[in-house]
Amino acid sequence: MTRPARSSALSAQAIRYLISGGGVVALDFLSFYLLTRLWPDAYVAANVAAKTIGALSGFFLHKHFTFAGEQAHGAPTQLTLYIALYVFNMALSSAIIFGAVEVLGWHELLAKIVADCIVVATSFVTCRLLVFAQRATGAMQRR
Repeated sequence: MTRPARSSALSAQAIRYLISGGGVVALDFLSFYLLTRLWPDAYVAANVAAKTIGALSGFFLHKHFTFAGEQAHGAPTQLTLYIALYVFNMALSSAIIFGAVEVLGWHELLAKIVADCIVVATSFVTCRLLVFAQRATGAMQRR
């Protein structure tokens, strides 16, 4: 693939990621908000539950919309990699939220927004390069 074609593909994926990821983040955030209203002191558990809800919808959206095409890995491998990414993201976001609330004294919703911004950026790169990597075509396959 030529450099302009790679750039165009990256831009298209980034736009699709923002669209589908926006829906996932909205579902995650709404779940978190509702759960913390029901159980105000359980913000870390609420984050784990909300991340799980978001991850389930995110896997299907990213597989079939964001990174659609000839993918290098089959669904079982993708699911395994996505679950590993989910576990890492959940731990990272929960640690950020806990530190921001307990150490910095932030409101849990502000901490959630900051944590999600960090996680979303790193997730796009990981999903693009690893989980939903595109199958090599043409000259790249022959190497």
